[in-house]
Amino acid sequence: QQITPTYVPSTIQPSISSYIPQTIQHPFIQTTNQQVIPTYIQQVTPTYIRSHIQPSISSYIPQTIQQPFLQTTNQQVIPTYT
Repeated sequence: QQITPTYVPSTIQPSISSYIPQTIQHPFIQTTNQQVIPTYIQQVTPTYIRSHIQPSISSYIPQTIQQPFLQTTNQQVIPTYT
């Protein structure tokens, strides 16, 4: 049985940039030395919460997971099980 491919060969397919709207491509100008220069300058104000306000990451981990390890004053990790 002869199988004819149903895909379009890449030589016939248009460039991938033709699928991207011009409004997305527009902020960047491609120069001859291949550097990307943005055509807009925008001030970004961070929306994240400062780290000193966030609780410690260990508060998100259940105690049953933290339990097998005891932290000593000289910062050695000693397992409490054998």
